[in-house]
Amino acid sequence: MSRLSPALALLGAAAVIAPSQARIPSERGATLRASLYYVAVEGDYPAGRDGVFRGARGEVLHRGSRAFLQAASVEGSARTARGVSLTFDPEHPARGWSTTLEPYGLDALGCPLAPYRTVAAPKWMPLGTRLYIPETVGLPLPDGRRHDGFWYATDRGVGIEGDRIDLFMRLGEASMRAGERFGLDYLKPLHVRVVGRVHGCPAGPSPHIG
Repeated sequence: MSRLSPALALLGAAAVIAPSQARIPSERGATLRASLYYVAVEGDYPAGRDGVFRGARGEVLHRGSRAFLQAASVEGSARTARGVSLTFDPEHPARGWSTTLEPYGLDALGCPLAPYRTVAAPKWMPLGTRLYIPETVGLPLPDGRRHDGFWYATDRGVGIEGDRIDLFMRLGEASMRAGERFGLDYLKPLHVRVVGRVHGCPAGPSPHIG
């Protein structure tokens, strides 16, 4: 893991040491580099059966192309051509893949991934941290509304270390285009503030915040 800058250390300390102070947005924060992630959709990749999705006991859950498996292993979630959702925890690869009824898969807390809400955060940031990212205010959402800038750090990710965060979009690589058109370019520096904690799963636009 990369050595943290003083600004990152402040952000981590706000989340760990003084969550009550972090509930109120302030000028304190940190500049983090952001990327976007999504559910890997089988139809986006070449056909094949050389990529095997295995469960915790080694059982075969699905066969697809190696390209699909590799992409899904990075993203942490997959949607097969038959509409089956598969999820994978990169922090515990020995557990293998598992099926889920949640359409986008599960985060590191075992909660459903929430499009345009879930953040995959580095290990120094406690899971459940509520974030405010002003550069995402106004981001167009699929239902026609605009983003309010609030996100929830409830996931981990491959290569998400140091000053990196990953913002969850939706289904397929194409779902990143809305973010890119809005200016959320790969590894773009964003100003991130800790504004509280989420209790339970952030299943909707207004989960219980403490």
